[in-house]
Amino acid sequence: MTFRSKCGRNINEDLNRKNYSLIIFGNFVLCLRNKINYLQKKGDVMFCRRGTNLSHDYTGILIGILVLLITACSDNSTNSNGDSSTQALTIEAEVPGYELGAQDLYQSEDFVDLIEGSIDEEGTLTVNFLSGEAIAEALKPLADDTDVFVGMYCREEIMGQVDSNHLFVDVNLFNFTYGEDNNTGAIGLSSNMTNRNVYPPQSDTKGDYQVRWIYASQEITISENCQIESDKTEEVNVEFTKGWNEVIFDVSDRDNKKMYTGNRPSGVNWVIGT
Repeated sequence: MTFRSKCGRNINEDLNRKNYSLIIFGNFVLCLRNKINYLQKKGDVMFCRRGTNLSHDYTGILIGILVLLITACSDNSTNSNGDSSTQALTIEAEVPGYELGAQDLYQSEDFVDLIEGSIDEEGTLTVNFLSGEAIAEALKPLADDTDVFVGMYCREEIMGQVDSNHLFVDVNLFNFTYGEDNNTGAIGLSSNMTNRNVYPPQSDTKGDYQVRWIYASQEITISENCQIESDKTEEVNVEFTKGWNEVIFDVSDRDNKKMYTGNRPSGVNWVIGT
């Protein structure tokens, strides 16, 4: 499985290339200024009026050109909102046992597309998660009157920690349509160790773990432990960057459910629900 930046480039190579270009241009500016000073002292500069600092005049122009070059060379690996600090996400994976033909993959919230993706006849999946302005209308605060984070653990306790300026949306499955009757299927990332249902209950994605992807409008860390019943607890430990974040829902211990960011547990696989 491969995770890449949105434009799929090696950012270090880009920066090295840009720095090298700027160094060359900076040396050119310095050499040209020195040459002008030299010619001006000799009186060999054409159209040089007495009392005119030609070196100063040309240096201003050259500095302006240098600023334009820096602007043109700035990194363009941004999201659709023009913010390079937002975590973009592309997933590529092989889905074992897939035999339903090449299909488009989709997922939306309030009629706003959250992903663009496809799966081919061999089961190779590619999904691009949209961000920025493209999904702005789908983002919601964590509140009583919104359905963001359905199935989130310690929801009531966490709502008191997160103000309304923090907006979220989540993706749990990649949907597709197949067959002459336009049947709906779904692909999810979970374990198959037991037959216990993991949210959402209407899917056939089952297991002790489920991976979901949550978009956060700002960086935020949430940590909470809550008592559900006398012998049951829920635990949340997430560190969200701005953008898409991979989150694990762990119900391997039904008496202590967990939600966290970090490394996936072993045994998580791509699963097809039809």
